[in-house]
Amino acid sequence: MHSKLFVFGTLLLVLCASSWQSTVNLDSFNIPAFFWSGQNCFSGKNVEVLETVTPLDIQNTLSTIIQQQQRQNALSAYTKNVEPEIVVVFVASKMRTDQVSQFGAIHQNGGAFSQVKQAVENSVSSLVVPYVAATESSTFIGDLVHGFSKTTKVVVAKSRGSEFISSPRAEDVDITELVNYLESHPELFNNGETDVVVVYFDIVDPATDLPSADNVVGQVRAVVEKESNGKFVAVFTADRPDGTNVQKVFGSTHNRIAARDFTDPDSWWPYLIWDVIIGVIPLIIILFIGIWCLCDLQTPARFEGGQRPGQKNI
Repeated sequence: MHSKLFVFGTLLLVLCASSWQSTVNLDSFNIPAFFWSGQNCFSGKNVEVLETVTPLDIQNTLSTIIQQQQRQNALSAYTKNVEPEIVVVFVASKMRTDQVSQFGAIHQNGGAFSQVKQAVENSVSSLVVPYVAATESSTFIGDLVHGFSKTTKVVVAKSRGSEFISSPRAEDVDITELVNYLESHPELFNNGETDVVVVYFDIVDPATDLPSADNVVGQVRAVVEKESNGKFVAVFTADRPDGTNVQKVFGSTHNRIAARDFTDPDSWWPYLIWDVIIGVIPLIIILFIGIWCLCDLQTPARFEGGQRPGQKNI
């Protein structure tokens, strides 16, 4: 009996440890998305969506805003129909959700994300989506640019030698010239159509590149807010998480997952399967051990206390 209880307790500890490890792993595979607008585009200011969504939900949300074509997704309940003059999509390559806490949230002023923090807090409406499971497609932003450039004017700002492959139909601009470009093209803000500007940041060293990207966000934001008279929507997000740095932080089990090719969404199992393996199966094992222990209980056939005088045995 004692050995069975020991096995039961050991499995319970393993389950708790596995659940903690699973939670850390899932956070490291997520990318964030911060939306803000000078219009009532979202259901309120600084609204948080803590459910896990997909890159397709982000893309469909932007499609609804840009092309005015309602596409149901996990964020539909938080968005409203508006017609902005310009939509700006800031993309920090390989940024993860946990890096927002590491480089930004622990600082009162937002740290490496101070401009993004101000934009979200001070805009007319804003939406915070910290858990975007970037596993469906490694070409999330590329698909967005290729799709929108078919019917909409798309400007892509990136650095020279950037890894991002733009669309032939999009207009490429050096990221260092973006502010001057926006100031010299007022038609982007008053032509009665929703134009798209994608600003792609190649993040190599998060400690230095993220603050630099945040500074550009502040500069572009100032021009867009002024020139569009508030008729804009912006989002700061990432294309896919970086698995290289994750391997240096987390344990050996996670290393085997993170070491696989993140550009291939089919190269590792979905979260649901990992949840079943790590969470549900140990619970089932514990349940059967508990039933086994109950069935193995030895109870006496009768009470063995002393008999009173005149009492007969049954």
